[in-house]
Amino acid sequence: MDCNPPTAIDLLWLGSGNLPLADVKRQLHDYVSRGAIESEAQFKEAVAVYCNRTEPETYNLKTIQQLREHVIIDTFTLGIVRPVFNSDVKKRMTALLLASSRHATFASTGEHYVAALIRTRLEAWMTVACNPTIPCYKQAAAVFGNDANDQIRPILEKPIKAEVQEALEKEPGVTTVRAVMAVATTIKELIGQPALHVDGHIASFIPGNRPALAVISDTCNTSFPKGVFILKETELCQVATGNILDIILFWLQSAVSCAEASDPVHPVAEFIFNGRENTYHRKVKSQQASMEAAMSLNTAI
Repeated sequence: MDCNPPTAIDLLWLGSGNLPLADVKRQLHDYVSRGAIESEAQFKEAVAVYCNRTEPETYNLKTIQQLREHVIIDTFTLGIVRPVFNSDVKKRMTALLLASSRHATFASTGEHYVAALIRTRLEAWMTVACNPTIPCYKQAAAVFGNDANDQIRPILEKPIKAEVQEALEKEPGVTTVRAVMAVATTIKELIGQPALHVDGHIASFIPGNRPALAVISDTCNTSFPKGVFILKETELCQVATGNILDIILFWLQSAVSCAEASDPVHPVAEFIFNGRENTYHRKVKSQQASMEAAMSLNTAI
């Protein structure tokens, strides 16, 4: 299976008409159906060649979305998980998320967060050819027209730290996709993971890679329920409680169980699950001390 993008020369040859269409499709099938997308233009050109340039781009993208939905159905099974974490573990995770979100700039991950949120507001086929780390502003403008700014501005204006704080202050229960994305982005800012896959891009997840998070929206037609999942090997695991802390803790538990010794997920897990004093313990203590000092100052004033 070759999921790597074809070169420009490959595409010229494959689209030249010198090969039977069946051979062209065979050579491009893995890339268009499950390959990771870096260049939207390159992927669309591959899709056009795969579809023999006989249909409009809209039709071709819907065809590719259906291919990717079939890959998801064929690759993954649904797992309903009911993890149990004690109150100390949840308190430490809450404290770390709050401390990290308040100080992070999200310079490297903020755009990924915006990109994922926009994707959940558009039909899955519209974003199947997009690089998943780049916001689909062009597609959003095409869908929302004059209302595009009203649809996108709230995503851009509300800080991730505000979303995290709101989510963690709510009573346990079913949380929003946006809140999970904000919490996941906060962890990713710390240690570079988890990856987040939305709709057709779930097909690009390679079993054996680090566990990741996934979102299946209303317009992605698979046999799976809609919502947030942990991608783990060939399972789409859905946390039964739907609680935001249970979701991120189950991801962390899954990630550390298969991580190499040098993986940065280990010290986070050691602090969260065992209370071990390390960099993340100090980050929380520093944040708590700053808040206590601010409260004392306000009281004095």
